[in-house]
Amino acid sequence: MLEEKRQYYLEGDGDLNFPKFYTLSLDEASKHEAHIKSIFDFGECADALDIQNKIMKDSKLVSGFRADNLKFNLEDLFKSQNIEPQSELFINWHQFNKIERISVKSFSEFFDDIWYSNADDIYLYDDSFSWFILVMHHGAISVCRK
Repeated sequence: MLEEKRQYYLEGDGDLNFPKFYTLSLDEASKHEAHIKSIFDFGECADALDIQNKIMKDSKLVSGFRADNLKFNLEDLFKSQNIEPQSELFINWHQFNKIERISVKSFSEFFDDIWYSNADDIYLYDDSFSWFILVMHHGAISVCRK
């Protein structure tokens, strides 16, 4: 997903310095999915949609923060939720088969170029797998802790 967004912006503005990111291989993404299944005590028969539904069900809406607000700041969100992320985030774009890793700093700086209102539902987490932030396509933000 980020590769497509990077290409779009490079075509529109060659001066844009799009952030570096890494796309997980399908094998790496599968390992993330398996680990998250174990965190939520799912069996082998659970699929990625089951995981997403469980995270959504267990999450709490964050009041006072909306991703579609021009003043949205990811680092302020982290502080408000007492989340101390590691230096990199994972972005789950679609049922744990499209996951990208990016620095927290880059994601925060380029948020408006990465997340598209009315188009993207994303799940953010780090290597701790102890929290998940859901940024919904309509701008609402929820947090799930494990």
